[in-house]
Amino acid sequence: MKKKLDGKTIGSGLAAATCALLGQPVQAQPADDAWQFDSAVLYYAEQDRVTAVEPVVRGKKQFGDDSELELKLTLDSLTGASHNGAIKSDKPQTFTSPSGSQEYQATNEVPLDDSFKDTRVAANMQYTRPFSRTMRWTAGMNFSNEYDFTSLGLNAGLLWDLNNKNTTLTFGLAHEADTIDPVGGVPIGLTFQSNQQKNDGTEDRTINDLLFGLPR
Repeated sequence: MKKKLDGKTIGSGLAAATCALLGQPVQAQPADDAWQFDSAVLYYAEQDRVTAVEPVVRGKKQFGDDSELELKLTLDSLTGASHNGAIKSDKPQTFTSPSGSQEYQATNEVPLDDSFKDTRVAANMQYTRPFSRTMRWTAGMNFSNEYDFTSLGLNAGLLWDLNNKNTTLTFGLAHEADTIDPVGGVPIGLTFQSNQQKNDGTEDRTINDLLFGLPR
């Protein structure tokens, strides 16, 4: 007795046989609107020096209308002693911390600032959507925060596919607003370090970018 197989069953059997020959597991075709997640961890350490740990998580979702949403979360943690750039000397050397409120000394050893530490949390979101067969628009925002620095950015762009989608022209605009809050206050420019005056509070800055890209 013969059993009739439809095209879908035959296709699944061929895929399984091909993957078996290649030694790869069979994976189901991802469904529309399904999230895809990637993660990684960076670890770096020096003996008696800086230690860095950076976990990253990225989520990506593609919708049925070919639009795409991407989210990314990053955490940076830095601890340990940091080299201040001075050389070893057989005479006592005295240095101040970045804020000038603390001092440390070094004799016959590399000068290290053991108060060095920093933690940064960064989040990014990007959304891309086509509005014609060859053109897409994209928009996103990013946020980053440290104990003495905060940054918020917005971006928007236009992508134009040419040459059978082998070439993509990119036009983009970005705006970034930063707030700097250094430990010990904001230094006043053009003053001597020994008697440097400082302003209380924070300083702000803005950055505007214009992007044009043409791959070769």
